[in-house]
Amino acid sequence: MQRNTASRGGAIRQCSRGGARGLGGPVSAVWQATYDGCFAPAVSYAAEGYPASPLLSRGWQRAYDVYSTLKGEEYQAWFKTFAPRGRAPPLPGELVRLPEHAETLAAIAETNGDVFYRGELAETIDAFFRRYGGYLRKEDLDRFRVEWVEPISTEYRGYEVWELPPNGQGIVALMALNILKGFDFDEKDAVLTYHRQIEALKLAFEDAQRYVTDPKRMQVAVEELLSEGWAAEKKEEDRRKGTGTFPVGSKRGGGTVYLAAADGEGGNMVSLIQSNYRGLAQASLCPVRVLPCITGGAQFFLRSPPPPQLPGTG
Repeated sequence: MQRNTASRGGAIRQCSRGGARGLGGPVSAVWQATYDGCFAPAVSYAAEGYPASPLLSRGWQRAYDVYSTLKGEEYQAWFKTFAPRGRAPPLPGELVRLPEHAETLAAIAETNGDVFYRGELAETIDAFFRRYGGYLRKEDLDRFRVEWVEPISTEYRGYEVWELPPNGQGIVALMALNILKGFDFDEKDAVLTYHRQIEALKLAFEDAQRYVTDPKRMQVAVEELLSEGWAAEKKEEDRRKGTGTFPVGSKRGGGTVYLAAADGEGGNMVSLIQSNYRGLAQASLCPVRVLPCITGGAQFFLRSPPPPQLPGTG
């Protein structure tokens, strides 16, 4: 088994959320705020309701169309929560209330996130995964710790570009920029310019897919992936790209929420992604307190991955 092949709603592909505890460091040390204050708007929206936008309504409908084929007992909480009227709510402008979400968020806020990892919510998650064949346990949740990491960077034409280190994919952008440093671009909006950029990103993603993992398990150092030698080798591959035919993947739209913010006093900057990885929540929700988990486990390789197959740009 090279990749987790669980269904879209399966418990196998779900893994621990870091956000409930991950906010603790920035909230207290950087933002000088409190959990209660940060969570209050979300708790209010969940309890009192909010009007659904057309975009949210369409996404909700797509999720319902996919999940409506899942008939197991473990999926019923999703339909009770997100389709209580036997259809995929909401219609555009319809008021959405999620009272159990409000209770869960309030409990997380009151305990600075601890209830999710070692309290009542952790017990609920453990029982659910044991019943439906998942691997996540309360001990896994309790062992989770927030890691303060050193960012990584490269210089590109007079600019310093910084990213988070592995196990994330920020290194891909830096690797691609290092490749592109080896080319001269006369025009911004030119076919060859776009071509070089696209191929550089593909080459960077290819090696990241192969080598990037838990930093304690990486077999190739970050410094090597960001080295001039690596970039020079990939630059030559970039030159040779563009011939032949390649399979093209299906077209998919993005839906991940990203935000960036900076203050004008302390020099603090925030780069934040909020994502379940795939789908509206997750088809299998813990029925008590409505707890979705992140489904990034769908991308885990349980053995050494095969060489990535990336579509060409011709």
